Amino acid sequence: MALMVKIRGVGLSARIRPLQTASGRALFCLLLLFVGASGAMAQERDVKPQDGQSGFGTIKFSGLLQAWYSSGDAGFDDTFRIRRAELKFTGEALRQLNWTVMVDPAKLLSQNTNVNRARGILQDGFITLSFHQRLNLNVGRFKVPLSLEGLQSSAGLDTERALFISDRARGGAYGDVRDIGVMAYGPLTDQLDYQIGFFDGSGDTRNELRNEQKAVAGRISYRPTFLPGLQVGTSSVRGNETTIERSRRDRLGADLLYLNGPVTLKTEYMTGKDGSLERKGYYAHFVYRLTPNVESILRYDTWDPDLSRESTAVSVTERDYIAGFNYFMHGSHVKLQFNYVRKTFEDDIVAPFNLAVLRLQTFW
Repeated sequence: MALMVKIRGVGLSARIRPLQTASGRALFCLLLLFVGASGAMAQERDVKPQDGQSGFGTIKFSGLLQAWYSSGDAGFDDTFRIRRAELKFTGEALRQLNWTVMVDPAKLLSQNTNVNRARGILQDGFITLSFHQRLNLNVGRFKVPLSLEGLQSSAGLDTERALFISDRARGGAYGDVRDIGVMAYGPLTDQLDYQIGFFDGSGDTRNELRNEQKAVAGRISYRPTFLPGLQVGTSSVRGNETTIERSRRDRLGADLLYLNGPVTLKTEYMTGKDGSLERKGYYAHFVYRLTPNVESILRYDTWDPDLSRESTAVSVTERDYIAGFNYFMHGSHVKLQFNYVRKTFEDDIVAPFNLAVLRLQTFW
């Protein structure tokens, strides 16, 4: 069975064949069962979870579980995957002191042999001090304030994050990175929010990194009163000085988000340097809610991991064209997503290929 996808405006027409394998056909049958069951699920009433009682203060438990199925051509191996299994605990010890701990056991299933997988289970672990409505302080390990989409909750994503964030194999670590440090944040006015912090590094370091000079990261976002639903922002990281162990990493980006009824528009532009390598990436993202339960998605995403050359698979510019949908089976708590991705590369240094991704997630 094949699907034909056409995206007007980019001149793209491609045939997807994710259902020609036995596993693909079986998954398609499961998809039909999920859609049929969602009618009954939608009739259930949401019940607000109760706080758990502990020996000291109160504790809330939330989480996210995502199961993926990916299929493609050009030798891509069809695969099932537990992409995320986030377990989050938050608590209030005092009226002005809260804490957050989040782990993701799915990291144990990573096929990346270059990292200590067990060490990577801990995602967040920080204490929040609230001194004033406009001044809060995080201390511990948490997300560096870089990139609009990088700070967005994984449960609310329509696609995989931008290439400049998700293409880690080719230097794409320009958002959704965590580090140990201290950060002040809050609203300066009703329209202007700020985040500024000092960190051990520019992302994904843990207790081992010791240095005198810290990385500085900040983000501001502004919502003008003349156009409700619009938000513009900018974020930046000034990395640690270059050492024998690692190069200095700097980042600078700008973003825009517009929400108006059924329409969501989102775009970002990100630049940076990793040692002598200069990189850039950007995307444009469009969502239209067709019905209360269905959203359509169109997206263009590009990433150049090395502005100085286009010669190898490591340095070549990638351009992705994405179409898909979200199907909300039980509000935001149960969601089915489908993305078709056409991956292309400058001068065909890497052969273009098609990818289909089906995601089922529950969020509580």
